[in-house]
Order: sequence, then C-alpha cells, then structure tokens
Amino acid sequence: MAASISHEARLRIMLSTFRGENRFTDLSGATGLSGGHLLYHINRLLEHGFIRQYRNKEYGLTRKGVKTLLFLAQLGGEARNPSPEMR
Repeated sequence: MAASISHEARLRIMLSTFRGENRFTDLSGATGLSGGHLLYHINRLLEHGFIRQYRNKEYGLTRKGVKTLLFLAQLGGEARNPSPEMR
C-alpha cells in the first residue's frame, strides 16, 4: 500500500479530490503533470482503490482514500507535536 501513495503527485491527487477538484485539468494543475504522466499516477491510485472515476469522468476519493488521508494527517500532526512519551 505504501508504495502506491509514496509519490508526491499521488498525494496531491488525493488531496485535490478531497477538496473537490475532481477533473483531470484540476489534477493537472495541482500536480504540474499532464497527459500520460498524470494518467500513470491516477491509474496507480485507481488500481489500489484510493480513488474512483465516475461516469462524468470526474474522480473522487474512496472510503479507503479518505481513511488514508486522515491517517497521514494524524501522523503528520504527531510528528510535529510528539506526545510526552516520545520525547
């Protein structure tokens, strides 16, 4: 699982869809990628079930994608503010 979200572009795609930026052009703007480069990362996220594509060609986070983003946000918060036991 970690390898499928380890690339910065994939995290940016997930964050963009979380914010409601769901079109290919939105994701291109968020990542700075276009064409096949962007599609490669979108396909990795689709394959691993982090995002889905709707009939209108927009993308959205799956439940797994939302849970993963929340988990990563929690980890980031703990890294910035470690609990007393970790100091």
